Amino acid sequence: MTMRMAVAVILLGLTSLAHAEMKVGVIDLAQLLREAPQARALRESLEADLEQRKRMLAREETAFTQKQEDFDRNVQTLSPERREQMERELLAAQRELIRKRRQFEEELQARRMEGLREIDRNVSRVIRDLAEREGFDLILSEGVLYASQRMDITARVIQELQGKAR
Repeated sequence: MTMRMAVAVILLGLTSLAHAEMKVGVIDLAQLLREAPQARALRESLEADLEQRKRMLAREETAFTQKQEDFDRNVQTLSPERREQMERELLAAQRELIRKRRQFEEELQARRMEGLREIDRNVSRVIRDLAEREGFDLILSEGVLYASQRMDITARVIQELQGKAR
């Protein structure tokens, strides 16, 4: 939220206060993403997948390194045709490792982004429901220079997200 937008919202709020008291809530999105069970589950799932893929890639890299060392050790005794064939095989294996690593990183990033989009939809729905149920006129997030602790509704949103996670 830009500073201009924040000032406009505050001025709008002040003019509204002249007519009726305005109920405002503040959300700490960083805390929400740290503590919401859905975000925690996404992190744990991505970390588990990352570890599994790292182990798989490490095994393949070890096998490639072994082939490379065998080739280096025996290169002098190989016929030119066999040496050329093994060089092509090693190059293909190296390219395949690079491709797999890149593909895994892209898949992980796509899963992360989809998970975050789903969390964002869920959080927005919970915030909207909470705001309507409890009569909030305005819910703010980032860009707030100061907010009273009594305006912070982050814990209540997290509590509702925990209820939805069950």
